Amino acid sequence: MFPLVVDGSITLHVGGGRVAELKLPVIPPGGPKGKPSFMKPDLSFLQEAPIVMIPEWRVVQDHLLNRLSVESGVIMEFTPEYLDGPYRYENHYHADITANDPATAEIHANTSSTFKLAGKEYHINAVQVMTQSKLTITAKITVNGETIFEKTFEKEHRINYPPGD
Repeated sequence: MFPLVVDGSITLHVGGGRVAELKLPVIPPGGPKGKPSFMKPDLSFLQEAPIVMIPEWRVVQDHLLNRLSVESGVIMEFTPEYLDGPYRYENHYHADITANDPATAEIHANTSSTFKLAGKEYHINAVQVMTQSKLTITAKITVNGETIFEKTFEKEHRINYPPGD
């Protein structure tokens, strides 16, 4: 990503008519003027207990449907002393596409956290699905199995490919 030889920019569409931009400047001729300094993150909470991390990675090719999927994710679990039990975090996603048909592309992501605090069990889940025409995000929070928040956000959109793509 760095250093860039040309000015780079990323446009973030956050809804409505508002557009936020992140501009990445190039390194001036002659090289960088100095090394940026960053405060080191406090990772002490990770040292409180052993962490179990199970990464996943799989490529699935469906020859019958001529479809390709790439799946990835991670499961993390550790027990900080301030919780009543283990903290479990899961993040999974897969991207699917049918050969020679970009309009069939889909990205699915599922993120969840589960933990116990003050005698209550919390489960937080977000599912995102993005296709060529729609973005859907569903969020749900439960406490002791009872849903305290649930909402689905949907946004229609259109991806315009440049001529020749």
